[in-house]
Amino acid sequence: MMPWKICWMKKQRKESGTSDQELDLNNLKMKPIVSLKFFFRVLSLSILFPLTSCGQDFSDRILLGKGYARKSVKATLGDKNYKPFYDTLIKDKETAIAVVEPILFKIYGKKTIADERPYECYLIDGFWFISGTLPRNSVGGTFEVIFDSKNGRVLKIIHGK
Repeated sequence: MMPWKICWMKKQRKESGTSDQELDLNNLKMKPIVSLKFFFRVLSLSILFPLTSCGQDFSDRILLGKGYARKSVKATLGDKNYKPFYDTLIKDKETAIAVVEPILFKIYGKKTIADERPYECYLIDGFWFISGTLPRNSVGGTFEVIFDSKNGRVLKIIHGK
């Protein structure tokens, strides 16, 4: 018999004043020992806990390590002859907006930036200029972002008032 059933049965005997022999299992009223609130908390934690690592499990993977990463970055930055395999990393408006939006959401808030849709988006001399728009006859400012299309390096982020 399950331990929780035994606890429940002892509680029922105590409440009804019956002995072990007189206990009728068919007529017992079920009273939950664990509340639903507690159950859902445990369920939520068991679902969310694995997601905290963004689904990455390194337990059976070979890692290069942070030291290697640091050396590789320094070597690449120090190599004057290094040329990336691409000429322009961010080639279209959709990608440019997808790069900029999360940054803007974090700085100014998702609602503020989403209210400035649709965005103006232009590729000028290898740099993306993206700004928000306001409805006609409204007062206020919008964001402006300028970043390099070759590597995504942000040169300017501002928001008018």
